[in-house]
Amino acid sequence: MQQVNTVIDGSPVVLFRWKAAEGWPVEFVSDSVSQFGYTAEELVSGETPFSSIVHPDDLERVGQEVEAYSNAGTDLFSQEYRIVSPAGAVYWIDDRTVVDRDADGVITRYQGVVLNITAQPAKRV
Repeated sequence: MQQVNTVIDGSPVVLFRWKAAEGWPVEFVSDSVSQFGYTAEELVSGETPFSSIVHPDDLERVGQEVEAYSNAGTDLFSQEYRIVSPAGAVYWIDDRTVVDRDADGVITRYQGVVLNITAQPAKRV
C-alpha cells in the first residue's frame, strides 16, 4: 500500500472516498489533495466538507447529477466541474466516481479519483 500511496501522492490524481450523506463528508483522501491547497486532515476531519470546495456555480448541477446517476442505478460515472482552493484559485477537475452499495442496494459511499484538468483544452460543461 505504501508504494501505491507514493505513486498517487506524486501524481495529479487525488483519491477520495465520500460518505453518502449531505455535503459528501470525506472518509479518505490522498495527500495529493495538497495540490488544491487543502490537507487530507482538514477534509477527513469534517472541518471542510467536500461540497464546500465545489465551485458555487457548479454545486447544484453536480449534486443533481450525482442524485440522477445514483437513482438510476449507475455505479460508475464521471463529471467535470470546478473546485476552489482556500486562496480562491479555481481548478477544473475530472471526477470518476464509483458507487458503493450494501447488500440491499442502498448507497453507502462514493469513491473515486479526481484529476486536475485545468491545463487541458476545454470541453467544459
